Amino acid sequence: MGFAAECAALPCFGAGRAGFAGADFDRVAAWPFVAWAEARGDGVFREPEPARAPVRFFPPSRPRFTASSSHPRGASLGSPRRGREYKGGPGSPKARSGSSADPQNRIQVQSEEDVTADETPPLPRDAEDHLAWLRVECGLAANTLAAYRLDLRLYVASLAGTDPRRARPDDVARFLLGEERRGTSASSRARRLVAIRGFHRWMAAEGRTPEDPAAEIDAPKLWKRLPSYLSPEDVDLLLTPEEETTPDALLRQAVIEVLYGCGLRASEAAGLRIDDVRFDESVVRTTGKGGKTRIVPFGGRAREAITRWIEQGRPARVRGDGRDRGGLFLSPTGRTLRREHVWSIVRRRCVLAGITREVSPHTLRHSFATHLLWGGADLRVVQAMLGHASLSTTQVYTRVDEARLRDVHTSFHPRG
Repeated sequence: MGFAAECAALPCFGAGRAGFAGADFDRVAAWPFVAWAEARGDGVFREPEPARAPVRFFPPSRPRFTASSSHPRGASLGSPRRGREYKGGPGSPKARSGSSADPQNRIQVQSEEDVTADETPPLPRDAEDHLAWLRVECGLAANTLAAYRLDLRLYVASLAGTDPRRARPDDVARFLLGEERRGTSASSRARRLVAIRGFHRWMAAEGRTPEDPAAEIDAPKLWKRLPSYLSPEDVDLLLTPEEETTPDALLRQAVIEVLYGCGLRASEAAGLRIDDVRFDESVVRTTGKGGKTRIVPFGGRAREAITRWIEQGRPARVRGDGRDRGGLFLSPTGRTLRREHVWSIVRRRCVLAGITREVSPHTLRHSFATHLLWGGADLRVVQAMLGHASLSTTQVYTRVDEARLRDVHTSFHPRG
């Protein structure tokens, strides 16, 4: 077996070529591509077929369902065919932080001198190789890789010149304590520990270090907070169309409708392309975390907002030099939106709607899921539309619904 065939056989690149019946999705955007070439006997290097990324569609066992019955701005959609999902391998960054075979032998973070890393040196070769492995073999998203890169830069800076191969458990504990004293949140410290653990676990698996110094470090305790969401009345205020018909106003309306109507993340909405929207099927195709692609339906108001933007707003932004790269939502400079633009759009609409509470693009995603469950949607269907790899991630919205039921009981029951 040649090198290209061996790479293609890896779990990361061995996902099936799942089809989607009834829709022309032969060309799925942004398939990850591994640039290798295999030496043949004649000395000619040939480039192999690009490896297709895992595709996640709706559960196959579901009959046709009607999103409009559960979501205020929903639409009907049939049941697509099944895809496949990569579940990670040894050393996968998706491993739970804080897991250990022997909890009694774990090292507690004790008081050590503060660690500051204002000036972070370049990453060593080992860290760069590890990040390349995460990108190529695990298919992590660019934003996740950027976060892990920052975490490793801070960690390497805290070692004060010590080779990461010689790091000890005390070095990892001292770094986490320094981050806590700097005011870093528990969730950020937990993510940094995941990045450090993955780095040292990978070096140990590659034979670059004899052991993993971060294996027995306790993860920070995380609070279980319920997702923040908007009431249907606040959503109506936020989605009320503006009187202006400028490209900026049309863009804001289209983006805000897509965020709430499809439950997309800010980066997913910003990265949409024109050919990702299928008006004949009333669905949008988006690539989420880990390069997983999913199909999400949208309703009539989102269709109207997107259509107005494409016909009246987007042509004024196109420069004709290819800088738009086929993106659906364009900035005033004619380039595709960044997620920071999506944040500013949400803040601007909150000001126009008179909503004073803090609202982010993810608040609209939480509202999308919560309102679907309030309307009686199946939890598995909501999981598929949100693109969650695990059902336990989606189950947090059921606790939101239980909290609402308790409030209703307290307010209206005679002995509540």
